[in-house]
Amino acid sequence: MTKAEYTRGQMTAKAVASVYYSGWATETVPMTGRADLAVTLATLLADAGLTFASGDTLRLTSIDNAVTDFTYDELMGVPRYYYPAIMSDSDAGKTEILPFFVVKGNASETGEPGAGDALNTYRFIFGQSEDDYANHTKSGDKQPKWVTDVTVVKAAGGTGAPGSGDIDGDGTVTITD
Repeated sequence: MTKAEYTRGQMTAKAVASVYYSGWATETVPMTGRADLAVTLATLLADAGLTFASGDTLRLTSIDNAVTDFTYDELMGVPRYYYPAIMSDSDAGKTEILPFFVVKGNASETGEPGAGDALNTYRFIFGQSEDDYANHTKSGDKQPKWVTDVTVVKAAGGTGAPGSGDIDGDGTVTITD
């Protein structure tokens, strides 16, 4: 299995600027965040030659070896949004966003996020579904930080092809400092 590896400099070079996101820090406390630099999941996987399709699982491993799995349907099966007016308990102005990794950013439970930093690099953000927003689904705990490995596990059945249950033919993207 081949690994694609990216340094922080390479991730920064792939990044886009000023991506906003929102969520519920607790069931009653909203938060907003801004990634001063972000790399979309689609950009990272495409650059590494990996595919992520219906039936697949995205496995994220953090520096402390914590593993978080997301199915394709969880991440891509429903639209996910940034709610800019979440602090006012309003869904006005919601904007669809795609999953991304924060290279440099910050979040706040009191308003506009402050100056960005790299303390939680690389945090995986995937926005809120309409149900997440309406039900005040706590999001922070589901968005892993310090991600070091991104693996696509193909759907069950053969060898490296969709339905195989194997890791994608090109394997894992590793992010280093």
